[in-house]
Amino acid sequence: MEDCNPEHFMGCLSTGIRINVPGYRPTSKPPGDTLPLELLPWNNQLTGNTNMNILKSIPFIPATLLCSALLFCGPAAAASIAAPVSGMPAINTSTPLYIVNVQKGVTPAQIKMGIQSGAEAENMNLVGSLDVQQGLKARGIKNSQPYVIYEVCNLVLGAKILKTTPEFGAFAPCKIVMYEQGGQLKLMTYLPTYALRYFPKNAESAKVANELDRQIITVMKQAAAGGL
Repeated sequence: MEDCNPEHFMGCLSTGIRINVPGYRPTSKPPGDTLPLELLPWNNQLTGNTNMNILKSIPFIPATLLCSALLFCGPAAAASIAAPVSGMPAINTSTPLYIVNVQKGVTPAQIKMGIQSGAEAENMNLVGSLDVQQGLKARGIKNSQPYVIYEVCNLVLGAKILKTTPEFGAFAPCKIVMYEQGGQLKLMTYLPTYALRYFPKNAESAKVANELDRQIITVMKQAAAGGL
């Protein structure tokens, strides 16, 4: 593992990480056989400029323990769940954004038609759009990057959420953004289920939000394929 190095490990210890040291039993042992940083036998001074020679004083700690401890130092792996639409990327539950790549050869005009037809098939309406590139051009600002914000809405489902969670209106209508990054056209949306995390839990709203997730991702799938 690329992060398995003593300097990284000692940096983690300096933050107050608690680790288990086999065979070591301090005079005053904390609960659960967990050894706090302040009781580690080599903890003479871990703050400030850490002296890496300190590692020489702990030969009884095997290298595998140092590497295993790094699992607690790095960032937690992002959780993901399967998308509600087959053939679409998994949902990263640590972010409100859901992003998919547009298939090679599909044009912005085809994406627009795909969103229109896909929304209609899901009983949604395309209620508005904002072409940022054209808006800047009209103001004399050169911009070669396409960027269009499409607003889609299922009024019946939306009304159900607003009835129990009126705060959700701040996220309505739902948006599908077409943009280009590194020569690749992409589609992006925020997920209604993620937005509901910030409001009091409501079973009915959660059920409707899950259905909205499915509908929006379905529309994105069709648009990314050029409406096919």
